[in-house]
Amino acid sequence: MRVNASRKENVVRNAKFGAIKYIIQLLLQFFVRTIFIRILGKEFLGLNSVFSSILGMLNIVELGMGTAIVYSMYKPIAENDIETIKSLNALYKKIYIIIASIVLVLGLILIPFLKYFITGSTAELEVNFILIYLLYLANAIINYLSAHKRALIFAYQRNDIESKIKTLTIFLLYILQIVVLFAFKSFYLYVILMPITTLLDAILIAVESKKLCPEITGKANKLNPEIEKDIKKNVIAMSMHQISGTIVSSTDSLLISIIISTTIAGIYSNYYTIIYTLTSAFTLLTTVLKSSVGNMLATSSKEFSKSMFDNINTLFAVMTGFCTIALICLIQPFIPIWTGSSDYLLGFGIVIAICIQFYLTIMRFVTVMFKDCAGLMWNDRWKPIIEAITNLLVSILLAKLLGLIGIFLGTIISTLIAPFWIEPYVLYKNCFKMSVWNYWKKYILNTLATILIGGITFGICFILPNQNSIWIFIAKMGICTIVPLLMYFLFYFKTHEFKYFVSVLKNIFKRKNNKKTAE
Repeated sequence: MRVNASRKENVVRNAKFGAIKYIIQLLLQFFVRTIFIRILGKEFLGLNSVFSSILGMLNIVELGMGTAIVYSMYKPIAENDIETIKSLNALYKKIYIIIASIVLVLGLILIPFLKYFITGSTAELEVNFILIYLLYLANAIINYLSAHKRALIFAYQRNDIESKIKTLTIFLLYILQIVVLFAFKSFYLYVILMPITTLLDAILIAVESKKLCPEITGKANKLNPEIEKDIKKNVIAMSMHQISGTIVSSTDSLLISIIISTTIAGIYSNYYTIIYTLTSAFTLLTTVLKSSVGNMLATSSKEFSKSMFDNINTLFAVMTGFCTIALICLIQPFIPIWTGSSDYLLGFGIVIAICIQFYLTIMRFVTVMFKDCAGLMWNDRWKPIIEAITNLLVSILLAKLLGLIGIFLGTIISTLIAPFWIEPYVLYKNCFKMSVWNYWKKYILNTLATILIGGITFGICFILPNQNSIWIFIAKMGICTIVPLLMYFLFYFKTHEFKYFVSVLKNIFKRKNNKKTAE
């Protein structure tokens, strides 16, 4: 079993290949989307957005089982308990075959109702909506069938393997999509490439997971009753979290399509793509860290774990603030340059709402990561239900009253009502065994710093002419890079967390120099 390495080595290796995957995906995704917009237009963009959201809603069937079972693998992996790992992996495989079957059935049941999701000028497109939808559905099903192999790789802290495979398959997908868009201008060919490359990805994951851990073969023993009981408990809790997460993340585009129009949903999808790209960078970081955090919580003291939480949370707070400021200042001038038209712009008030939603979401990432790795899904199981119900009801009500911005305000309100305060409380009470006030004090200071830095940065950018010029945009990019970096440095350079990351960087460079000297 080729798995032993220190947590730091795993984090560095996973981060390196994760970053390569992210950069390649980012560059190619924007290039493909630009071509898509210029060749197929906003009606097809809306169709793509709606079908992606529908499949996102069907993801609710997964019920967070993957997270619960991967969490259960951390301890047996640390103890090299092969039989337990084998049993967990067999259970995972069985569960995901059932999930794939349910998603397939539900997906087929939805076919007669597709006409209610597609409105406005998009509904007049002369395409076979059912055929396109079935291709999206096939892509989702294939993903589920490889989930147990992918989870094994993650549990062994070898995210780099998944990153290498994903880099290869997304590169192939985007290159082929570029070719078919230019050569055939065909939405059918554009979509059919997705399940084909997803199938290739699944095959490569299966091959590599077998190489990583060849012992996980043959008939598995029955799980220990205590482990099985713990998994069932966590699955129930994670199912509630999954329902909420799916509703909150996937309903915005659907509500826009149903209440406003599918074309507007397509226009919003450009903003969503930018937000999702940044969110994916933070997701990459948490994915890289998650298995190591799980291992740390299973083997280290509460004091050490709390210290590492503070370090990582402060780093995320600075990066989240930096990205939020950049979004507020740059997203409006970027959209016309990217799409070639001001017709793809939303109002600035909507942009502010989207950016606040982004800030609140990413600021939760570290807390949720630690909470899940500590196995505390059960402790806040009712929180996501409250969030989901609030999000749907308030978003629909405010959309009727305020239009498009009401949908985003509904998401912000639902976040503030439940997860915003419940998640840190559960983590501090049950994992760190201390008052949550320390968390809120730092959260408030971080947010105030971001508001101040953001106000100054936006004020400087506002002085520049409001033109769709690439040179003015580059100037604003420079301002949004230099000003926040300098000001964040002034705010944090004396903190314990800043000194910790300086020491980490020094150690990395020292090891590299020693390695070069030895060679």
